[in-house]
Amino acid sequence: MRIRGIRAVVTGASRGIGAALARELGRRGAAGLVLAARDAKRLAGVACELRGMKTQVEEVAGDVAWPETAGRIAAAAEALGGLDLVVNNAAVVNEPADLATIPDEEWRRIFETNVLGAVRVARATLPLLARARPGCLLNISSYWGRAGAARFAPYCASKFAIEGLSQSLAEELPETIVCAVNPGVVATDMLATAFGGDVSGYTSPEECARGFADLIESLELADSGRPQTVE
Repeated sequence: MRIRGIRAVVTGASRGIGAALARELGRRGAAGLVLAARDAKRLAGVACELRGMKTQVEEVAGDVAWPETAGRIAAAAEALGGLDLVVNNAAVVNEPADLATIPDEEWRRIFETNVLGAVRVARATLPLLARARPGCLLNISSYWGRAGAARFAPYCASKFAIEGLSQSLAEELPETIVCAVNPGVVATDMLATAFGGDVSGYTSPEECARGFADLIESLELADSGRPQTVE
């Protein structure tokens, strides 16, 4: 899939991997981007940068955990005139804790964003992606979506769910590229929350975004359903 000229959705686009990927897509000539995130002020800053690159940008300030946000994202994509790529990046992580101490409310919080958020955005945008031939739906997973980690059961379970969702949708949608993508260990605010310390020694969001964009440009329909990793 060539990035130049595409129209794409990126959720969780106000910071970290999402913001860096949005900027990289703009640098590589994406025609239009729908950027979605909870933090309206930071989102506006990213959008302003991209407009400086002559990229058409639609902003959706909202939480993907809210059911109405997916519809707003799809409407914004319609305003771009179509859609070629969706990157379900928005996610939250639990504070490290043993299973016995994690309440149901925390499980619901993680799954509402990480799983149902991705499901709703996919459901709302797939009719647009179906016109692209092939459209591409990339659901951000994690190393912890392929190998569990102690004290992060809710987050790990949510990312294992993303892997299964992606494989199921790949079977269901033979004309659309659908993959779960492990971005690697990236120095984001989320990683700092998880590790509780300095994460500056890990891959930067910008380096991850360059690898992610290279991955996008390498994808073909034959790759659908195969778990991907950013190198």
